[in-house]
Amino acid sequence: MTLTRLALAAAIAASGLSAAQASTGTVNFSGSIVTASCSIASGEGGDASNIDMGQIGNAILEASGNTGETAPKPFTIKLEGCALGNGANTVSAKFTGVASSADPKSFALNGTASGAHLVLTEKDGTKIGLGEDSVAQRFGRGDMTLEFAAKLKGDGSTSDDTPALIPIVPGSFTVPVTFALTYN
Repeated sequence: MTLTRLALAAAIAASGLSAAQASTGTVNFSGSIVTASCSIASGEGGDASNIDMGQIGNAILEASGNTGETAPKPFTIKLEGCALGNGANTVSAKFTGVASSADPKSFALNGTASGAHLVLTEKDGTKIGLGEDSVAQRFGRGDMTLEFAAKLKGDGSTSDDTPALIPIVPGSFTVPVTFALTYN
């Protein structure tokens, strides 16, 4: 009988405890299922990376008639769970964004800085033009990393009858670049 009373008291206490913790909330999960041979990793180096180009002295960009360029800054796109399937065994990346007026195959700066543009390259320094595919890389099963680099380059001079140097204006900048992967 005492055991029954204890069990009843415990049940009443537990029901009161859950009523006191009845706050609710919602967690939303998102993603997509795609026909692809690899998944793009989430976060840094994956689908949402932030590459800090650092502080760049204007004298670097002003070299050679305002066509100077920074040292390449490496960046990666990480792929996960690659599987040979769908007939694909290579992957390439296509980068898109706003074209620079000085070089339509490079990316324009957003912000208070001006007089320069962003150039993307393969790991070996070969330029990847805006809207063009990178060199296709072979993949196998598992994870892989696509390696690229970015650099800033001065805009140079105007192309009219009396060319003038395009000034390098110090300030902050961002360059939003979107990528899409192609599997072959």
